[in-house]
Amino acid sequence: MSWNRTITLRLNAGGLPKGEHDLFPVVIDGVDSDGWDVVTHSMPIRVGVD
Repeated sequence: MSWNRTITLRLNAGGLPKGEHDLFPVVIDGVDSDGWDVVTHSMPIRVGVD
């Protein structure tokens, strides 16, 4: 088994225009004392909208 570093998925683009976009999924671990989300990890992923 091997991996070619590509993952294909179908995403509801929510009105994004056609083309390539960077999305930033984040991992949130609670809320701080000011009410802000505590982001523990974020990494951009490039998506193509047809």
